[in-house]
Amino acid sequence: MAEYITIDSGTTNTRISLMSEGKQIRTLTFPVGATKDIEDKTLLAKTLKQGIADLLKETRRTEKDIRCILACGMITSEFGFVELPHIQIPAGMRELSEAKEERRIEEITSIPFVFFRGVKTLCTDVANADMMRGEECELMGIFQGEGTYVLSGSHTKIVRMDNLGRIVDFRTMLTGEMISAIANNTILKDSVELREISPNREWLNEGFGYASAHGINEALFKVRVLKNLFKKSPEEVYNFYLGVLLSEEISCILSRKPDRIVLGGAKALKQALAVLLSERDESNVTVLTDEQVKQSLSIGMIKLYEMKKN
Repeated sequence: MAEYITIDSGTTNTRISLMSEGKQIRTLTFPVGATKDIEDKTLLAKTLKQGIADLLKETRRTEKDIRCILACGMITSEFGFVELPHIQIPAGMRELSEAKEERRIEEITSIPFVFFRGVKTLCTDVANADMMRGEECELMGIFQGEGTYVLSGSHTKIVRMDNLGRIVDFRTMLTGEMISAIANNTILKDSVELREISPNREWLNEGFGYASAHGINEALFKVRVLKNLFKKSPEEVYNFYLGVLLSEEISCILSRKPDRIVLGGAKALKQALAVLLSERDESNVTVLTDEQVKQSLSIGMIKLYEMKKN
């Protein structure tokens, strides 16, 4: 069975993985991404070259053992390594596979590269305009039938997919970035502990309910009130905080009236969403395992690459 190297490059990190028999054998992560800084763009190229070499050495492979390198994400943006325009939805396996771009970049490696394009909505107005890079491949790796798919993270994607496995609509929310930015750069930095904390149903719902009734702005200051005046535990405060910042995501998901919801992405966020949705919607909710999430993007790219033309 063919072996591949897959690359997922975002704005801050790049992950380089060896895939063998459909499984991740080894992944190396580097704190380098695609940014508007030309120095970082040069650094990205150096990181790819060294990262690929290190991965081959650690897994005792040679360049000849690898069929090709599959890459997606911000690496194909204007700040990335090979700029490719988005394709327009609806888009699924066929459209994404046909739009792939094969390149040879000898200064990095003799292994051929295959880049996958991101997707965009029909940009007729700001309200309906959106775009993604990388998540489209992840969706191809986790598709389980028609429904609403939520990929939680720095930039959470709420995606509607049809029974043909095509992305037909999506919305992006900066949930993960907000969680980090507000906790680290406001008066709440002494109130919120950003660490792995188990979901607390009561306090997630308290945060969600307060934000729904009074708005996120006012609700956020109540985080400090809970810590300082009511002496609530770090777990209770964090779950209230998370409930507040997930309130708009929940509203967006439910506005689509889904029959089925599939939750992926960051562990803490998908678990919290599952708790909040369980009390507000009768849809069939599937929470993907951490292993499914971890391998989904690489599996999606391999599926797209190996897809046979009709």
